[in-house]
Amino acid sequence: MILILAQAYPPSSGGIQTLMEGLADALAAREPVTVLADGSADARAYDRARAAPAGLKVERFGGPRPLRRWFKRRRVAALAGQARAVFADSWKSLEALPPLPAGLPVVAFGHGNEFPEDGRKRARIRKALGRASALALVSRDTFQRARPFFDGVTAPYLIHPPIHPLPPASAEDCAWAARQWKGQGPRLLSLSRLIGFKGVDTTLRVFARLRQAFPDLELVVAGSGPLEEDLKKLAADLWVRDLVNFTGRVEGGRKTALMHSAHLYMQPGRVADGEREGFGLTYLEAGLAYLPSICGDAGGAPDAVDHGRTGIVVDGADLDETIEATRALLVDVNMRKLLAEGARKKSAMSVWDVKVADYLALIDPR
Repeated sequence: MILILAQAYPPSSGGIQTLMEGLADALAAREPVTVLADGSADARAYDRARAAPAGLKVERFGGPRPLRRWFKRRRVAALAGQARAVFADSWKSLEALPPLPAGLPVVAFGHGNEFPEDGRKRARIRKALGRASALALVSRDTFQRARPFFDGVTAPYLIHPPIHPLPPASAEDCAWAARQWKGQGPRLLSLSRLIGFKGVDTTLRVFARLRQAFPDLELVVAGSGPLEEDLKKLAADLWVRDLVNFTGRVEGGRKTALMHSAHLYMQPGRVADGEREGFGLTYLEAGLAYLPSICGDAGGAPDAVDHGRTGIVVDGADLDETIEATRALLVDVNMRKLLAEGARKKSAMSVWDVKVADYLALIDPR
């Protein structure tokens, strides 16, 4: 049995959550997996409704943080003798570990923003990482940010996060996606949490400027988050509120259909409030839908998008550069098609069935 510890796990959204559920599914297709995850009633309802692999069991821990960490620690202690390996979503979950059997492989993940660049918590993080036999880092940027915390403590490995194939889109999903657009485009799609470093505000500004040259240009903003009302106000201030469709959070077949219905994926991310993209799974998901990307150069995003091959990488803090890159792809349909094909090929080699071996190698060294 493989044990997975996760503070970040669906139904809450985000790249870490997607990665940990993907890992659980991929491993459970091969052997029994138990996930000890945070979450209460809503999370348990999500688990019951989800079509998960038969080998996967998810146990939830709710309540105040100290209490749920105490209960989780007790559960780890009870299961440790049955586990052949442990995966932890971050150094924070390592802190909840009780003493484990000698030689038991423990793999932690490093994503980026959990490693403070000013060195805060360094001693605490190094102590936690000292409990891991391996640290799987999601991007080159994360590797460099985490180096002061893992050097001399545990073995680092750079493994780009995999993705699942896109869920099938039903006829109803496709009809819903078609209704999100007013015409035939060209169509820009933004699909992410509505938080600062995703660059959704930049996408709105790009759209407002390019509408003058491309009167049929459309923009759908899919996702939810703390900046939703601010972004809607910005759209109104830019005089495009009636032209931008904010759909809210989109998942499953609707997400697949929406990606297939668009022409260009927009996520010109940047550093915001000290945070930036750890990797960017959605760029790869877009690639599965033959959708090239406009990608910001901050954080690990350039690991997910190959400049000039699967999309265009821009300085997400430079509005004019982002506008010109978007304009170029709107004008050059052939280039868009070449990038779309490149994105599809890269993403097809990034699915869990192909990449799960990278994680298994951390617990089954040859």
